[in-house]
This record gives sequence, C-alpha cells and structure tokens, in this order.
Amino acid sequence: MTAPPSDLDPADVDHLMRVNAQAPLHIVRALEPLIPDGGRIINISSGLTRFANPPEVANAMAKAALEMVTLHFAKHLGPRGITVNTVALGVVDTGHPGLADPAVRRSLSQLSVFGRLATPADIAPIVAFLASPEAGWITGAWIDATGGSLL
Repeated sequence: MTAPPSDLDPADVDHLMRVNAQAPLHIVRALEPLIPDGGRIINISSGLTRFANPPEVANAMAKAALEMVTLHFAKHLGPRGITVNTVALGVVDTGHPGLADPAVRRSLSQLSVFGRLATPADIAPIVAFLASPEAGWITGAWIDATGGSLL
C-alpha cells in the first residue's frame, strides 16, 4: 500500500502488519518444534526500512517489524544451530503491472547502481546461499540485496 501518511487507512496498515510481521512470527512459533536443528529461516524484507519515503511508511513499518522477528528468533533459535536472516530487496521485476510503464521502469532502474531492476534470478542465489550449510555461521543478519540502492 502506497499512500501519504495523512491518507493511510488504519485497516490497511493492520493488514500489512498481519501479513508481513505477525504471520511470519506465528508461523515460526507454531513450526518451531518441527524445524530441525541446524535449520534455516530466511525472511524477505525491503530496503524501505533504511530510508524515509513517506508514501511507503506503512510498508516500511511492517517490514521493519519483520526484521525484529528475525533478530529475536535468531537469538532464540541459535542454541539449536538454526539461523534466521533477512534479505532486503530493492525493486524487483516480478511482472507487477505497475512496472509496465517504461517511464516508471526507467525511473526505478536508476535507484540501483547497476541501472536496472533486479530479477528473481538476482535474488535466488542470495537466498540459496543463506539456506546452505556454508551460511551456518550467519544469523541475525540483514543482507542488502537492493542492488546498491542504499549507497
């Protein structure tokens, strides 16, 4: 939901919080006994949590709450060797209709130092690495996968 702070609908904000923070919290809590020792939890957040963009305040707030879920579960589950990390995305071309306009694409592409939108193929290897045994010493991390948008 993108709207100036003065136009936010409380019900929409509640929905974003339920989907982006409360659902992951309760899913991990419910599945905790089933997660094997040495398991991996990877949450997907947004670079929006690191800069101010008033029309995105509700999205940023919900993702920031998810990042706290990551930190607290990383510490809680660490004794079992379970890692919990966050991958923060920039603009990813997922086929969303809002990215169909060439002017919007050009503008958003310039946010990245690479001058293009990310693709799912750019993000997948990052997530795969965090899920791998090689990432067993990384937990509670916030991985910037914004394509340099935050530099």
